[in-house]
Amino acid sequence: MNPDEFDTPPSYYVQKLQPYFYHVDEPIIYEYRKWSNDIRCFYISTCYGFEGYTVEVNDEGEVREYIDRLSTKL
Repeated sequence: MNPDEFDTPPSYYVQKLQPYFYHVDEPIIYEYRKWSNDIRCFYISTCYGFEGYTVEVNDEGEVREYIDRLSTKL
């Protein structure tokens, strides 16, 4: 869950990480399950060449704007 309290697409985080790194790999999705129930879902991206902080991550409302932009492109 993100600050807007809904699931975030993995592509959002890849886009958010790109200003900080020279290269960001697509995430590997790891789902942790216990007794056939989904407990946690992790998105693990390998990032190369940290270039420093340039923008804020997880601003409230920003994820919703990203998803709205994606839906208008479809």
